[in-house]
Amino acid sequence: MKCWILTDFTKELGASIVSKSKTDFSGIVGMLPEGCELVNIYELAIEIDVNGNGKIWRAGQYVDRPDMAFCLYVGLVAGNLNKYQLQILDQLEMLGTHLMITSRQLMTTGDKLKCAQLLAKAGISTPKTILLNSWIPTSMVVESLGLPMVVKPVDGSEGRGVCLVHSEDELKDMLAQKDDNTTLIAQQYISTSKGRDMRMVMIGDEIAFAMIRDNTKSNDFRSNLSVGGEAHIVTPPEDAVALGRKIRQVLGLNICGIDLLFGKDGFMVGEVNSLPGFPTGEEYDGEPVGKRYHRMLMEYMMKIKD
Repeated sequence: MKCWILTDFTKELGASIVSKSKTDFSGIVGMLPEGCELVNIYELAIEIDVNGNGKIWRAGQYVDRPDMAFCLYVGLVAGNLNKYQLQILDQLEMLGTHLMITSRQLMTTGDKLKCAQLLAKAGISTPKTILLNSWIPTSMVVESLGLPMVVKPVDGSEGRGVCLVHSEDELKDMLAQKDDNTTLIAQQYISTSKGRDMRMVMIGDEIAFAMIRDNTKSNDFRSNLSVGGEAHIVTPPEDAVALGRKIRQVLGLNICGIDLLFGKDGFMVGEVNSLPGFPTGEEYDGEPVGKRYHRMLMEYMMKIKD
């Protein structure tokens, strides 16, 4: 089997982004089975030909498409998902390559509103959400969601741009200052989960690891590790695992990181992402988390290919 692990390292990303990534590339390289290799997408080019389905160049030469590909786009750590990253995935999929993560999956999980729509349609509990614009009656938003409420960009990551809004005037000011390229959503604030949630990372229907993200020592309502939260490895309860499996199936993901909020009446889905990282120096079920993640990833790739 020929397999590509797609990366997106560029000079622009630089060492700062790589250092922020929770993904240990050296560990992946050490566990790659025969036929698998790391491939930088910026070495690839697409050729569309009316007489065929298209071709892939690599470093200026035609190459056969891989049987399978898995993208590890570190640019997502900084919220830098671009069209080229998605176009390479689309071309490989069109040529018949089996993708562990498709461009559609990246776009769906990268859009918090779209995720909320799909999960709510499937009957999965999420905070009540409203799509904001400059003309929306803010009084209606306040009446529906209550105060405080959470306001965030639909495509943010690592807690960037997420605010806790305490008044209608504050909401009006935020909408007045918003630029045309930013889309915001407002969500019900789950006070029972302030500064705390549970992140489950699933590969297929199995738990790669789970952790409580806890930032309750600070005044920040966000639990993200990037804003000071601490991670504690845990074994998730069976109802959380069952919910995670349903979420994965609804969104059609092979791999997912699911952030569960501690709601008044049980778990609620905070966010879902299709390219989760993992903490280093921790163990889950007696195995280093990084080693377990890589092992399960490779085993799952071989399983679905067969």
